[in-house]
Amino acid sequence: MIGDKLIFLENHREKAKKIIEKFNFDRNKKSVIVIDGESGTGKSEIAYLLRNFLLKRRNVRSIIFCLDDYKTNQKAFGIDQIYFSELESTIDRFFNDIPNIRVKIYDKFTDCLCSLYYNSKDVDTFIIEGTFSLNINKAKYKVLLKESYKETEDFRIKRNRNSEYNTHLEKEHEELEKLKNKIKPGLIL
Repeated sequence: MIGDKLIFLENHREKAKKIIEKFNFDRNKKSVIVIDGESGTGKSEIAYLLRNFLLKRRNVRSIIFCLDDYKTNQKAFGIDQIYFSELESTIDRFFNDIPNIRVKIYDKFTDCLCSLYYNSKDVDTFIIEGTFSLNINKAKYKVLLKESYKETEDFRIKRNRNSEYNTHLEKEHEELEKLKNKIKPGLIL
């Protein structure tokens, strides 16, 4: 999401390295990875680090999708507020080498939804980060960041995210608990 403040910590780098070591990303095989976790676990930071590691270490080209950009509206919370079918359709286009993959990006500065278009032949991997991304069935690789929102309050405050989410964090925690069975096989960090 344009306008999100990212803070890269050493534990984010270590987790991105573990993801690279665990999964077999290959430039010749299209893949989708999801990075899920509660607010403040570093999903965005790890996704950006993973994209850089994939290109530098494996020559794998990737696009990052932020699940927040696929909400019914930007003030909405909960798993039922995400357009999973739209994202799954984009994944289908990707796997079928259909050109013009549309990536939605919400811009916090202008409060508008923008679109970027990629040629599917120029992309090897989709990285999808966001709470409830484990719900994406077409993901080959799944990562769950295990810290709870109660453990990540300091990080959320540094990113200026705490006040906007406080009233919804317990509900998100409960909904994510129901998705944890979708991690297998996968990686819990």
